[in-house]
Amino acid sequence: MAACDSHRGNHLVVVVVVVVVEVVVVVVVVVVVVVVVVVVIVVTIIIIVVVVIVMVTFKNEIRARIIAPLGKLLL
Repeated sequence: MAACDSHRGNHLVVVVVVVVVEVVVVVVVVVVVVVVVVVVIVVTIIIIVVVVIVMVTFKNEIRARIIAPLGKLLL
């Protein structure tokens, strides 16, 4: 009986360790996914802000160098 109880105790320890490892893996995966999503959103916002700033700052130059030649090509 003692051997059976000891085996049951070891089995319980193994189950607890497996559950803890699974929880840790799930938490790490969720954290990594959240970090990646946040980084992508932040980079996208930065790119949009930079593009808007450049377009506002160089509006006349963009119109003269890009839009006017395109207009001539289309017309």
